Amino acid sequence: FIVMLITSAVNFWVMNYEYKKGKKLQSDILISDSLHTKADIFTSLSVIAGLIVMKSGRFYILDPIITFIICLFIAHAAFEIIRESSKVLCDTAVIMDEKKISLIVLSVKGVKNCHKIRTRGRTDDIHIDLHVQVNSHMHISEAHKISYNIEEALKKEIPGVTDVVVHMEPQEPQPR
Repeated sequence: FIVMLITSAVNFWVMNYEYKKGKKLQSDILISDSLHTKADIFTSLSVIAGLIVMKSGRFYILDPIITFIICLFIAHAAFEIIRESSKVLCDTAVIMDEKKISLIVLSVKGVKNCHKIRTRGRTDDIHIDLHVQVNSHMHISEAHKISYNIEEALKKEIPGVTDVVVHMEPQEPQPR
């Protein structure tokens, strides 16, 4: 009993530390592991409670009730982990303000228009894909410089942007 109580106390400290650091660092892995550690704590405490109940020879109904409560907690923790992970796995949009991205891109010299903006990832690892129109007579090396400038501008202006894919398109002159 003493070993299980000490282990539970250490796990409680580890769980709190992991959760706080996970939130601070925006680490899904640390937060998920803190939930797993929390489940371990409740499992250990339920074993202790079950042993005490069995030793007393009374209240046998408490053992399955405690087990059921632990199952509910583990199911809840699993649901939270799956819910958060699925946002990344399903390419949920990270930045909903496409206008902000568009304004940054349009401020880059040589850009005529931008569209088909798409973001995905996590708030600390944002990936942006977009289409940019430039002068149709522009040399490829100049278009490449513009693409690089767009990437740098987005990374500078929006925290968390780690990858930018720019699809260059020629913009044909408008007929008069």
